Amino acid sequence: MNAPLVLLLGVQLFAALPNAGTWRINNWVPGDDVQLSMTRRAGTSRWMMSTGYPMSELHGLTREQLRAMHGEVAFELRRDAGTFVFEGTTTFGVGNGRFRFDPDPAFRDKLAELGYGAPDEEAMLGMAMRDVSLEYASQVKQLGLSKVEIEDLFAFRDRGIELPLLRELAGMGFPGLTATDVVALSDHGVGGAYLKGMKESGFPALDVKDVIRFHDRGIAPEFVRGVAEAGRGSLSVDDLILLHDHGITPEYVARVEGSGFKELTAEQIVRLHDHGVD
Repeated sequence: MNAPLVLLLGVQLFAALPNAGTWRINNWVPGDDVQLSMTRRAGTSRWMMSTGYPMSELHGLTREQLRAMHGEVAFELRRDAGTFVFEGTTTFGVGNGRFRFDPDPAFRDKLAELGYGAPDEEAMLGMAMRDVSLEYASQVKQLGLSKVEIEDLFAFRDRGIELPLLRELAGMGFPGLTATDVVALSDHGVGGAYLKGMKESGFPALDVKDVIRFHDRGIAPEFVRGVAEAGRGSLSVDDLILLHDHGITPEYVARVEGSGFKELTAEQIVRLHDHGVD
């Protein structure tokens, strides 16, 4: 399933929206995938989600029905959190109609047993839409991340953050790593290899925000490790960024240290470098 596109227009809360609405589908391209959109409305608010699905997940709908000149259809999208029930018509690969969502009370109870708290109806619908299964929710809990809530599962799914990446990031040994940290790392394109490199760089007390700042500046783990090996592991994150921004290499820092200038600040090293002192 593709990452879903979710739009909310208006000012009313999700809770004001019904668990029913309208749907549209199309299958204009070769193959068995379809694009299915669902829309809910209440007052001035409008919620829409559009996602690609294999037709095999839409129980009761066939390619022949979808591509017929005209026909009435009824089909279901089944998830752990509940079932979406669709009724409507199709014409030459395009369809539309009404849908409703029937939540599964057993899912709510089992999710609460995992430690997430009992989800409300809106959360149940959101989990079904994103195909957040009990197995997925359980696996995420087992990672040992701090403060994982249902909204974090949504954030993971919406960004395409799958279990292998979650396991990789959670296994890097950053104390107190939260789901919010994982989302931030993903949003900034920080992968497990980069995080591991920074963890093993020899630079003390790096946290996730520091790693993200280094990544956004294009600072490689080798640079941080080289500065630490040159004897300046006590520099601050801001100091390292300053050195990097001025094109100062670990080798230059090592030469400064080797010349006996062991107490120079990062700003003083920058002034030496910018004045051509080598």
